[in-house]
Amino acid sequence: MPESGAAIGVASASLTGVIELYRRSLAQNWLPALLVSLLWTLVLARPLLALDPQDDLLRLAEQLQELVFTPSFGYALLAATAVSVVPYCAMVACVLAAGSGGKAAGAGLPLALRIFPGALVAAALFLVLTSIGTMVLLVPGVYLWGMWQLWMVVIVAERSGPLASLARSWQLTRGFWWPAVTLVTLITLLSMAPLVLLDLFLPAILLVLGITGTHALIASLVCLGVASILVLPLVPAALVAVYRSLCSRQAAWAPEAR
Repeated sequence: MPESGAAIGVASASLTGVIELYRRSLAQNWLPALLVSLLWTLVLARPLLALDPQDDLLRLAEQLQELVFTPSFGYALLAATAVSVVPYCAMVACVLAAGSGGKAAGAGLPLALRIFPGALVAAALFLVLTSIGTMVLLVPGVYLWGMWQLWMVVIVAERSGPLASLARSWQLTRGFWWPAVTLVTLITLLSMAPLVLLDLFLPAILLVLGITGTHALIASLVCLGVASILVLPLVPAALVAVYRSLCSRQAAWAPEAR
């Protein structure tokens, strides 16, 4: 890789670099982000629509808890998680294209559909193995999450298989766990902040407008879904920034290793 390319890759793995990748890819990323938002809004709206709007808040909370722990809701969550792999891969494709000065065909969705089977297997392996590590001891789970967090970028950028994408993420992140995890965690918190603030102030706004009970819960969910369209591409931008930086470092060290 030319020196200028390496410099761009290293510079991209910073807060300002992530924001720049996010800004350049947002024009395309709105479509896959919209699909993620619609999918999860519909899944979460299902139990809300089953509530009795005439009940008080305490009774509504009891009903909601009962509905959330039903097997059907668990299956819906599992299905939504699996389907979400497609638009998330599409967002990664859009950010990668924007980082190279181009655009992903069809907002990255055709590519995401082609790699979906392998990406779904990789996602299952990632979630199962990191969950096991977390249940055994918290530290191993966090460590594995950080080492394998680039799997989606690898599978989109390099068209590798599920196991190869996890192995490649491990190879890239080895020795750079702290900076990689720190940046992605910071961006994740930043992306959640607007939604948390909206969730705090929205009930008061809805109360002033005379919207209460179940209608207020559904209105809040819809507003959060709309707001999430803008913030969802931030984490893919952070992952791509880290991937580009680590690939640049690896390429710069290759001649010295030889």
